[in-house]
Order: sequence, then structure tokens, then C-alpha cells
Amino acid sequence: MKISKILVLAAMILVTMNPQVLLAQGYPNKPIRMVVPFPPGGGGDLIGRLLGDAFSRRVNQSVVVENRPGGDTIIGITAVAQAAPDGYTLLVTGDNITVHEAYQMKLPYNSFKDIIPVTKIANVPLIIMTSQQAGFKNLAELLAAARAKPGQVKFAHLGHSTHHYLSFKLLEQLGNIKMLDIPYKGTGPATNALLAGDIELAIMGVGAGAQLAQGGKAVAIGVTSTKREVAAPGVSTIAEGGLPDFSMVAKFYVFATGGTPQDIMARLNAEFVAILKDKPIVDRLTAAGFGVDPGTSAEAQASIRVDYEKLRKLVVSAGLKAED
Repeated sequence: MKISKILVLAAMILVTMNPQVLLAQGYPNKPIRMVVPFPPGGGGDLIGRLLGDAFSRRVNQSVVVENRPGGDTIIGITAVAQAAPDGYTLLVTGDNITVHEAYQMKLPYNSFKDIIPVTKIANVPLIIMTSQQAGFKNLAELLAAARAKPGQVKFAHLGHSTHHYLSFKLLEQLGNIKMLDIPYKGTGPATNALLAGDIELAIMGVGAGAQLAQGGKAVAIGVTSTKREVAAPGVSTIAEGGLPDFSMVAKFYVFATGGTPQDIMARLNAEFVAILKDKPIVDRLTAAGFGVDPGTSAEAQASIRVDYEKLRKLVVSAGLKAED
């Protein structure tokens, strides 16, 4: 009996001496840094600040939202990937990591090991728009025009690692067409070029595109998701328009540093899922064009893996290259 008690006591001492166990028991007991690899004012910044404020109130700790833009989000992601795995440095970003890995870019971290998803935040469906001057009214007319004039129909994009560019490349592949890509430094300049008739096609958030279509300023060709969107009533999917295998949806996630203790990961998941089920938060994100979709860490990892494999296949088959 005495030996049994001694063994139990020894086990308890070993558990309490384990730094990860001690860390998890008191978490969080100091301010948390939430890195957002985007400049202030955009959609990613909105999500980060909204979640950071809600998380701070739930855990009664200060959450400092730190904008670390640059390097196509790689600078901000690196800061989290190289942080201590203690749950005090978090990342809110889009699924740029899948794009970087699909291009097999040289990165200072392993996207699948050095950061791990806490939960998916939201899906971000996009909408393909055409100018009034182009004369296309639907996907079939767009494809016919592009086939009749290979390399002459122009589309706007914001860089090779964006879903704007990849969506059009998928459209080219599935539609058996060739278009001309024109880079822009932001959604605003690209939209202005579309409205002026300088380009025929652009991709944007569903809400913004629907407003342009409703105002008669541009024509909606279709949404990039697999189902129709509430924010764009009456607009069919690209799949419905004639390319059944087409789907391209951007996503946002909360990440922690790889190696973060499971107890802390479980706490983080529980807190952020609760936040993302809170009606005022959901309403705010929905109004901004985000389809809130939280879940488990394992589900988020599976989603990332599926998207990576899909994008890697597109990059290889279409011979796409990352920008220098």
C-alpha cells in the first residue's frame, strides 16, 4: 500500500514538473499577441480585430493585434511560426499558406508543421464580374468570346498567389481558353479599370460585386463557390454556368505555433468556436462578406490539405510560376 502511494505521489510530482502541463493550467495569464499579416483597414484586419477584442473579453486578458504586412503574408506568418509554442502568439490569416506550398516557394517555415490551425474562421466566396462594355451576359458568352480571340480577353488580378489569379487560371483550364492577365496593386484600381472598360474581367467579394450588378455598373458572370450565395441573389455558380468542376473559395483561419500543448489548443478552439457562434460576431462578418464556418482543429487541417492538393494540381498542370 505504501509503495502504491509513493508511486502515485511520484507521478503527481512528475506531472506538475512538466512545463507544458504547468503552462496549460494557468493559460492565459499574460497578454496575447495576435499577428495579422495584412495592413490595417482590410478584411483580414477586420477579422483580426473583431476576434481579438472578443477573445480578450472572454479570457480576461489583453490581446494585442499586430499588423505585420509584407512579403505576401510571409513576414507575419514567420513571426508566428518562429514564436514560442505557448499559445501567446496567434495568427489570423487567409489560406495563403496553401498557395505558397502549392507553388513550392522557399519559405523560412514549414506551413504544415510550424503553424497549426486552431479553427477555420470563414469561407470567402468570390464573384466574377465583367464590364458593361465587354458585352458578355453570362459564362457561355464569355467562353465563346475568349475562344474566338485567344489571349485578348483581359482579366485583373492582384498577384499570382491570390485567388483572383488562380480562379482565372482554373477558368482558363476548365474552359479551354487563353486570356491576358493584367496585374493591379489592389481591388480598388482593378474595379476602376473594370468600370472604365479597360479590362473585361475582374474578381471581387460577392457583396461588392452584387452591388455593382444591381446598380447596372457591371455584369455578374457567376460566383466561384459550389452553391449560390445569399448576398448575390439570382447569380448562378460558375459550375451551373457550364463548368461543373469549377470551385474556388478563399478561407480564413486562426493559427497557433506548431508544438503548442494540446490543452491550450483545446482551450483556444473552444473559445474561438464560441466567438464565431456569437450572433453579433456572425452578423458583422456576414455583412462583410464572410461565410462563418468554425470547427475543430482537425477539420481545419483537413480543409487546408484538400485545398493544397487542389491548388498544387492546378499549378503543375497549368505550369504556373510564383512571382519573384
